[in-house]
Amino acid sequence: MCVFDVSVVQSRAIEKQVEFATGVLNNLMKTKKPVVLVTTKNDDANESYVKEAEKLVSRKEYKGSILMIETSAHENVNVDLAFIILAQLIDRTKGRTKIVPFAEAARARKELLDLSTETYLRLIRSQVTDYRALWSHTSKKLAQHPDFIHHVELFGMDSAQRLFRRHVKKLKDEHLAKRVQGYMEMLPDVLQEMVPDLSSLKDSDWPTVQQHIKEHPDFNQYFYECPEDIPWTECDFVDSSETRIPYEVLDTSEAETVYKNHVNALQQEQKRLEWKKHFKQLLEETGYVTPGKLLSEVKVLFMGRECFEALSEQDCLQIYEQHQKEIIEKAKH
Repeated sequence: MCVFDVSVVQSRAIEKQVEFATGVLNNLMKTKKPVVLVTTKNDDANESYVKEAEKLVSRKEYKGSILMIETSAHENVNVDLAFIILAQLIDRTKGRTKIVPFAEAARARKELLDLSTETYLRLIRSQVTDYRALWSHTSKKLAQHPDFIHHVELFGMDSAQRLFRRHVKKLKDEHLAKRVQGYMEMLPDVLQEMVPDLSSLKDSDWPTVQQHIKEHPDFNQYFYECPEDIPWTECDFVDSSETRIPYEVLDTSEAETVYKNHVNALQQEQKRLEWKKHFKQLLEETGYVTPGKLLSEVKVLFMGRECFEALSEQDCLQIYEQHQKEIIEKAKH
């Protein structure tokens, strides 16, 4: 077996390499024994070097007796094939194994590896559903499973463990994201209780509001603090029965977004109250709004007025009906 490197190596001329390989092959041919030329590093091949190897084995003096097999030791492509072909030449086997071109063999190898990885991941996903799972226990549990055995044969135990850890991390992240989502759903109601109006905010930024929450008399009813040496993400995993919000969650960007939405809602409500007040004043100042008139009869008078346009139809109707009650009562008197 003569191994011929088809990758580019600095300060190594292909002419010298071909010359050296030719000398080796000439000596081997004299032995009258089977010879194969194995090109290696085909995963990083220079096309012209591959052609040089092909030209070498097709020389007349070798009479087509030297077979060439393209391999990659790094990617484990056609390595077994090179030894099998040589063994079959020695044994003069009639039904010889087909020599597969590198591109085709590499593609088949990749498909095999991808399929093994996918089946192993599917196995892990079906068998490991708890983020607290340990590799020592899981590897024993899967030790006899064909998909696990096949993956370890192809990739090694380190790869199997790495994919397991990646899966467990994903489970942990998903669990944490679910908990955070739950906290974010609770937070608007908590803010409504602890920071009910804009006057209590006093144009405060989020860190100041966090401090205000911490000093609030009802803090322990809605929040708990983790020990200093344990991050809240870990603290959250320790006691799954806890229904309050870890105070440190307020440092997340999600919590700040909930706070900003709360402020926006308060500002919108304040504006709504002002618009309602302005609409009531408008009704009082408009002489055309007389007792018994429907809103549909006079609404054209209010078109384009901000307080009327900004309020919902329900709000406008409610204020108008209240105003009608007042002016009807007044008219009775």
